[in-house]
Amino acid sequence: MDGGAAGLRLPTLRLEQSGRVLTAWVDAPPFNYMTSAMQQDFIRLVEAVEHDASVGAVVVTGALPGRFITHFDIAQMSSGTDGAVEISARAPGTCTGVCGP
Repeated sequence: MDGGAAGLRLPTLRLEQSGRVLTAWVDAPPFNYMTSAMQQDFIRLVEAVEHDASVGAVVVTGALPGRFITHFDIAQMSSGTDGAVEISARAPGTCTGVCGP
């Protein structure tokens, strides 16, 4: 991948790296709803960071004034076609970062 994790082009996240800190701005106007596209972008970002030794920390913040991630897009969720990804599909014991119980 050209440019490492910071070089990703993601529809709902803007990325900028300064030193070892990668900042991801959640940028999905007008409300920054969590959608399946945003889920996919976060998954792609995490996978890229796992393989990018130049990144030591990731800061996630909202790009829109007064907004971070509002909530899940209810219309998309209600349609039954949200395209949500099974995030827990990794084999047990394959976590390479901070993992929950």
